[in-house]
Amino acid sequence: MDTAHALITEYPGREVNLVAGSGTYFANRDRFFRVGARRWWRGTSFTKLGLEMTRLFDGTNEIEVADRFRAKYGVWLTGERSVSGAA
Repeated sequence: MDTAHALITEYPGREVNLVAGSGTYFANRDRFFRVGARRWWRGTSFTKLGLEMTRLFDGTNEIEVADRFRAKYGVWLTGERSVSGAA
């Protein structure tokens, strides 16, 4: 993700391809790994993330859970923000 971002930023007119399957998500580091004093009272712990996602999942709604993760904690390079395709 970092390499793709660097290439897109440095060469905005060039096509950049990133191979990632439907089960591949990129987490926004700023949401999880705060710096400075903010690390003590902001950010999201992996425990909180795990609890939130597992409580949401009912065994049949994997797309809803994936969409929630990406909307709340994810980062992406394209305008497509949803696993289901709804931006």
